[in-house]
Amino acid sequence: MTDRTTVSSDTNPAPPPAPLRQQSVPAWLWVMFVLMLGLAVLGATYATSMSRFLSEGGYFIAYGSLCNTVPIMAGLDRFAPLVLTAAWLGVIFFGVTKSHLFYRSAVTVSLISIIYGAADLVVGPFTFRVGPADIDPATMECGRWPLAIRGDTSLEIMRMDWLNVPIGTFPLGMVLVAMTIFVYLRISRRVAAVYRNPD
Repeated sequence: MTDRTTVSSDTNPAPPPAPLRQQSVPAWLWVMFVLMLGLAVLGATYATSMSRFLSEGGYFIAYGSLCNTVPIMAGLDRFAPLVLTAAWLGVIFFGVTKSHLFYRSAVTVSLISIIYGAADLVVGPFTFRVGPADIDPATMECGRWPLAIRGDTSLEIMRMDWLNVPIGTFPLGMVLVAMTIFVYLRISRRVAAVYRNPD
């Protein structure tokens, strides 16, 4: 009877455990997907708003050493946020399909978003005022504007299309939300179990 039991157990081995990537997506990761989608929408909105603003002859009044960096960052802001939008959508796709590419791409895009948002926050347009139509920016001498320019009521803060929020929302959102996503990915054991461990 013992021999038969042994033979029976040998001929009918227990089924192998399911691959780790067959585990369900953690609930908090769905929240991260929503945040990623929010960053994608924010990036697309910011890029289209900046492109429209500059193509219509809009300009920023900067001061100090930023008078040289603001136009450069504004030019980048016409296209770079669209690349980030596409990258975040790709990350979401990898995550939903449980691709092994998800973890690395999510961490990479998070870091890029944090760096880009911080650069835009420090040397980009941020909440700089945009000039009224009766001022020719070519007549203004770079670096002579005091900090009090932000209180000039004849100027206005540029707002993003669709969302109707100040343009400063873009760099702040990129830094804070991308940092939240990055930290969650680094500390979540569930995410590591589903996406980082080999099959």
